[in-house]
Amino acid sequence: MIDPAVVEGLETFIRERILEGEEIGLTATTPLLDLGILNSMEILSLIAFIESRFRVAVPPERILADNFKDLQTIAGLVTSLGGATA
Repeated sequence: MIDPAVVEGLETFIRERILEGEEIGLTATTPLLDLGILNSMEILSLIAFIESRFRVAVPPERILADNFKDLQTIAGLVTSLGGATA
């Protein structure tokens, strides 16, 4: 089960840091890679955020496009790695 707090934390980070407040109608299933919202540099920034905020290490073998398609998928990755929402 995906924790809604994880999705919310990821969404806030992407809205504030990557989109810089631009409103694009971001949802849990918005295709981040297909729309060019995430690229390799933003993914690295997002991973640093995930590791800090959710206290989990993202191993290199999990850094795959399939794991960064949308907020829901990224939240699933965080959850599968045992990420905390506190």
